[in-house]
Amino acid sequence: MKRCITMLIAMLSLVGLLALNTGCAFGNRSIALTYEPITSSRSSSAETVAVSDFDDVRDDKEIVGEIRNGMGFKTADVLAKDQSAGAWLASALAEELTVAGFVVNKVQDSASSREAILISGSVSEVNFTMSISLKGTVRASIQVAKHHVPVLNKQYVGEASLINWAATIRSQEAVLREALQDLLKQAVPEIIQAIQE
Repeated sequence: MKRCITMLIAMLSLVGLLALNTGCAFGNRSIALTYEPITSSRSSSAETVAVSDFDDVRDDKEIVGEIRNGMGFKTADVLAKDQSAGAWLASALAEELTVAGFVVNKVQDSASSREAILISGSVSEVNFTMSISLKGTVRASIQVAKHHVPVLNKQYVGEASLINWAATIRSQEAVLREALQDLLKQAVPEIIQAIQE
C-alpha cells in the first residue's frame, strides 16, 4: 500500500510539472521591431542615396515569431507592433548607411525617388521560434540601382540565437534585432562596394 501511494504521488508530481511546463506560453503577444547600427564600413565619399521601404512578401505580414511550450507545441504567435517588417529593414539599412557616411533619403517606394542611387528590396522571412532557446531569422533580397541600372541584386540571410532564460519580450526583440544585424553585416559592405564602383 505504501508503494502505491508513493507511485501515485510521483505520477501526480510529474503531471503537475508537465501542466506547469505547458501552461505558461499561451496568448499572442506583440513586440517592437528595433535596431542598433553596428557597421564599421565607411564610404569614401558622402554620396546621396535613396532607400525605399522594402516589400513584405511573407504570407502573414503581422506574425514575426512563435512561442512553443516545453513539449514543442506552438501555443502563441508574436506580432509586430508599430511598423511593418519592410519599413523596419529599410530603416535599419538607412541607419547603417548614414553611419557609413552616406546622405540617406528614405522614400515610401522606388517610384518616388529622385536620387541617382536607389536601394530597394523585399523581405521574405522575419521569424523567430521560442522554446528552450530563441532562434531568429531575417531573409531579404536587396537591389541597388545607379541611374536605373542594377548594380547589385542579392539575397541575404541573417540568423541569431539566444538562450531563453526569462522568456521576456526584450529577449524576443533582441533575437530579431541580432538576426537583422547579422544580415546587414553581410550586406552593407557589398552595397558600399556596388555604389562606389
